[in-house]
Amino acid sequence: MNKDNIEYEILTNDVFKGENNKYYYFYKIVNKLNNMYYYGVHETTNINDKYCGSGRELRKAQQNEGILNFKKYILKFFNNHTELYKYEKEIVTKEVAIDNMSYNRHRGGDGSWDFTLGYVCVKDKNNNMFLVKKDDPRYISGELVSNMKGLIHVTDINGNKLTVSVDEYRNNKDKYKMIFNGTVSIIDENGIKKHIPKCEYDKLKETKNIHGVTKGKGVFIDNNGNGIMCDINDERVLSGELKGYTSQYTVYKFKDDFNKTCFTTKDDPRVKSGELVGINYGIIYCRDVKTGEKIKTTKDDPRLKTGEIISSMKYLKVNKNFNFKTKQHYIEKYPEIINLLNLNVDLIEISKKTGYSYKKIKHIKERYESFK
Repeated sequence: MNKDNIEYEILTNDVFKGENNKYYYFYKIVNKLNNMYYYGVHETTNINDKYCGSGRELRKAQQNEGILNFKKYILKFFNNHTELYKYEKEIVTKEVAIDNMSYNRHRGGDGSWDFTLGYVCVKDKNNNMFLVKKDDPRYISGELVSNMKGLIHVTDINGNKLTVSVDEYRNNKDKYKMIFNGTVSIIDENGIKKHIPKCEYDKLKETKNIHGVTKGKGVFIDNNGNGIMCDINDERVLSGELKGYTSQYTVYKFKDDFNKTCFTTKDDPRVKSGELVGINYGIIYCRDVKTGEKIKTTKDDPRLKTGEIISSMKYLKVNKNFNFKTKQHYIEKYPEIINLLNLNVDLIEISKKTGYSYKKIKHIKERYESFK
């Protein structure tokens, strides 16, 4: 493919160089044979460099059909990198990325390259990997599964990057760390995705309008066991079609070493044999008699015999004026939810109106009604 042969046209009279004596422009490439299109951005010191786009699907089409069958239209110029990518984010939306007439496979914006919208990387029974659309019947039926199903990217104690099974990671957290351990993925004030150290995030979130990329989102699984990240108030979540990704897992600890934990299912042979026990096995909750401080301890704690601490239930009986949750607590803290519950509004509708998750509202309803 010869880049020098691509035809292009500038469709704006406002042509100028921005920072660092470079052109920052937004363009559209059109396939003359079928009118399929591609939006992109480019930074260059030479307006005539005949740049022909970098999208994978676009380049593949150019190679198969010939560069002469494509034309580039330069639409708008900008002062710098930030302005350019902010504009691309506004134009190259999710709808563009999943449009069958578009070669774009990602949302626009600096850092958004790692989100492939409408497509998923899968593997077949022979472990051959390739991209398919999320509505591909083979993916929906479970014939094809995510290429990362049951796997996770980690680094070992020497800093080597590895891909191991989820069970291997969960059972050996002393040997592995998540790739981005100690960092946070955020959306900054300009809507740009970044990875920053957690300590820096803790300082910034108090003074600037930033938030984590997963704010308001959760990881769920569908009926075929495929993992999906979506809004916690997504219709499929509220209806129960999607289940929490970890709903089938529980944290257990080893019976002979309470300091060692394991994240697994109730069907794990070690759970059935008694090698793994519930996280609260042998644990009781108490309070300091003098201060009321909550204490988590074991049944053989010597302070129980001396009376220095007593069980939480005994403490509540002795201290009848102790402040714990009552019916009035829910009325004062969640007035809007309680009002809607009293009007018999559907829980899903309450979730949409108040912004609370369906699970939270269901819990409030059960606790509030328990006082009636």
